[in-house]
Amino acid sequence: MPPWGNGMRLLVLAPLAGALVAGCSAPTGVVRGPMLQQTTERSTLVSWHTAPMTARRVEWGLAPGVYDRVAGDGTVSRKHVVRLDGLAPGTRAWYRVRNPDGGWAEGSFRTLPARGDGGALRVWVLGDSGTGGWAQRNVRDAMVDFLGEEPADLLVHVGDIAYESGTEEEMQEHFFDAYRKQLPGLTVWPALGNHEAKSVDAAKGSGPWFDAFTLPTKGEAGGLPSRTEAYYSFDAGDTHWVVLDSSKSSKASDGPMLEWLRADLASSDATWTIAVFHHPPYSKGSHDSDTEKGPTAMRENALPILEAAGVDLVFTGHSHGYERTALIRGAYATPAVEAEVLDGDAPYEKERGGPGTIYVTAGHGGRGTGGDFDHPLNVINREEHGSVLLDFDGPTLRLRNVEDDGTVTDDFELRKR
Repeated sequence: MPPWGNGMRLLVLAPLAGALVAGCSAPTGVVRGPMLQQTTERSTLVSWHTAPMTARRVEWGLAPGVYDRVAGDGTVSRKHVVRLDGLAPGTRAWYRVRNPDGGWAEGSFRTLPARGDGGALRVWVLGDSGTGGWAQRNVRDAMVDFLGEEPADLLVHVGDIAYESGTEEEMQEHFFDAYRKQLPGLTVWPALGNHEAKSVDAAKGSGPWFDAFTLPTKGEAGGLPSRTEAYYSFDAGDTHWVVLDSSKSSKASDGPMLEWLRADLASSDATWTIAVFHHPPYSKGSHDSDTEKGPTAMRENALPILEAAGVDLVFTGHSHGYERTALIRGAYATPAVEAEVLDGDAPYEKERGGPGTIYVTAGHGGRGTGGDFDHPLNVINREEHGSVLLDFDGPTLRLRNVEDDGTVTDDFELRKR
C-alpha cells in the first residue's frame, strides 16, 4: 500500500457554476479536467479546458487551502497545460484553477517515489470503458469504493476510451465527464484504441485523442524519446512502462515503433517493466486473437522483443472480458496454442530482468462482454465487467481484478528474486 496510507484521499471537483452537463448547448466554466499528466518524482502537468477563454494560471501550495505559489504564463486560451515543479519525491501538493463563472476547480497530487527507494505505487488499469452507460459507471464506482481512502496514483487505460469513433463529443462524455471526480487526483496514461483511431491521424499526431492528452515525446517522464504521442514510455518509482500503438502505427519488426521499443527497453534499469497496448495476443473473448491481424501482428512481432527484455506484465484490451495467463514465454506462432510455462501457480516468482511474462486482457471496463473464453494459454477467464488494481511494493507486485459488484475474482502476487 502507498506509504502515505490514509492521508491520501480521492479528490473531487468543487461545485462549479455552469460546469458542463451532457447535452448543454452552451457550456461555460471548466468543461474538461483538471487532469494530471506526466507526473514524475519532482513535477506534474495540470491540464484543463475552459469555455470561454481564460488565463493559463494555476495556484498551488504544500498544505490544504494554502495556495501561495503560482504557475502558468497567463496566456489566454481555452486549452491549458501548466507544469508544477521543483518538488521532492513523494511530496503532496494541492492546486486550483479558476472557473470563469466563479469558484474553483481543485485537486491534489503526490509526486512519485524515487527510483531505487522501493516506494509503493498504486495503479488502476482500465480498458474498453468508454460507453457512457451503466456498466462503465458500475465499474468506476466499484473501484472507487474498493480503493477507499487509498486511491490510485496512476490511471493506465488500455484503449477504447470513447465509443464509437473517439469524436470530441464522445471523448468529453465517455471519459472526461465519466471520471470528472477522479481525474483531478490521477495521472492518466492512455493507449490508443481502435475506436479512437477512427478519428485521428497518428502520423501527424492530430485528432480528438491526441488533443485530449499531453504525452511525452522527448523522454520527459523517463525512457527514450519516441518523437510521437502515439507510443511512448515513462517511469514511475521502480517501474518502467512502455505504451504501444497497436491500432495505427506500423507493427513491423523493423518499423519505427518496434525499433524504438528495443532501444527503450535496453535503456531501463527498473525493477519492474510493464507493457500496454490495445490488441490482446491471447484471447477468445469478444475477439479471437488467432484470426485478427492486430493481435497476431503484436504477438508475432512485439512479444519476442518484450520477452527478451524481461518484461513482467503486458496489459491489453479490445476483447471484452478478463483473461490472464500464468508466467509464460515463447508463444509467438499462430494459432497460439503452446507456451513454456515458467511458473504455473501463484504466487509467481522470477529473477529481476529474467524470463517470464504474465499477459492480462482487461477489456471489461464497460463494453458488452462475451465470447468462448477458452484460450489454451489463459488460466483465468471472466465475462463480468470490472477493472484491475496493481500495487507495487519493493520486490512484490499484487494484482487484483475487481468486478463491477466489488468482488475480487483474481488476486495474485508476482515476486522478484
